[in-house]
Amino acid sequence: MTAWTPWLTSLAQLAIIVYGGNLVLTGVLSVGDLIFFLACLNMLLQPIRMAGFFITMMARAKVGVERLCEVFDAPPEIIDRPTGQAPSDITGEFVFKQASFTYPGAVVPALTDLNFSIKRGESIGIVGRVGSGKSTLLKLCTRMLELNSGSVELDGVAIDAYALAQLRSQIAQVLQDPFLFGESLSANISYDDPERALDLIWDAADAAALRETVLTFPEQMSTLVGERGRHAQRRDKNKEPP
Repeated sequence: MTAWTPWLTSLAQLAIIVYGGNLVLTGVLSVGDLIFFLACLNMLLQPIRMAGFFITMMARAKVGVERLCEVFDAPPEIIDRPTGQAPSDITGEFVFKQASFTYPGAVVPALTDLNFSIKRGESIGIVGRVGSGKSTLLKLCTRMLELNSGSVELDGVAIDAYALAQLRSQIAQVLQDPFLFGESLSANISYDDPERALDLIWDAADAAALRETVLTFPEQMSTLVGERGRHAQRRDKNKEPP
């Protein structure tokens, strides 16, 4: 409605000018009467424009409020249930005991029977191929995910005994943001050196445990990927796009 209102009002003014101009030429209407009528029409059309704009804004506001209410009324996935037994200051000693987690709808567990500890002041590195559960493990440390079985203890207290606000204010979590350019897989892997030999590119893929994934694509290293990893279809420049 907002888009059509200016066109309709302009067409109405144009029609009046054409018809009124014809009346002026035939002597039925004076120039002053035509100008006066156009001025009155403009005063009338402005409230109509504002009314149309107001109706459109009300419709948008209604949809926005309904969406906000859906978000605010949605039950939280992680329930905050502090017990008061947790210490006020976190020193950072984690203990995982038979910790397992499976994403909803997934068949294969992301983590299974984890048993390890991280002592205060200790730095560890956890490595693995894509999808091995590294980010899942980090999210368990701040209760962004809830364990299916087992337990995670922080400073000798079960992690669900901490208030979420305390837990997430004292533990910093920085997740990576992977990005792929709109080029082939080989160009993304050898972005720093476009002239790198294909054998070296495959060696890099092996080091990152990507060979099996790359081999599933029909064009393998020549497969085009869009930004952020969306698969892009290769098109023949001499043919019209579908």
